[in-house]
Amino acid sequence: MIVAVLGKGLSEASFTTVVLYTTELYPTVVRQNGIGYTSFIARLGVSITPLVILLEDVWKLLPQIIFCTAAISSGLVACLLPETKNRRLPETIEDVEQTSESSDSLSNLEKNDTILKPLTSNGNEKEI
Repeated sequence: MIVAVLGKGLSEASFTTVVLYTTELYPTVVRQNGIGYTSFIARLGVSITPLVILLEDVWKLLPQIIFCTAAISSGLVACLLPETKNRRLPETIEDVEQTSESSDSLSNLEKNDTILKPLTSNGNEKEI
């Protein structure tokens, strides 16, 4: 019972994290379409999951291997996503393209990216 509750809680936490992070990655002009697309893919995965369980008849460990491979590969791919902490959210597709170009080298990061510092005591943001 403890493992089931813990698994459900952690899966809900990961789902919430994915939804919040996804909204930060898409530019404003296509954010609604992007969220819809990712929601569709997530629901498609939920629909296919019961069929993967049927592969247990082929080999007892096959469903576990498929689920573990999917989890590990998605975690590794998530490491390739850009950091969004203290950065402005993209407003247009050009902003995303500029961010991806500027992340290619560290010298461009200093020139092109605007990183926000925490609010100062007078309430103003400082850009570096």
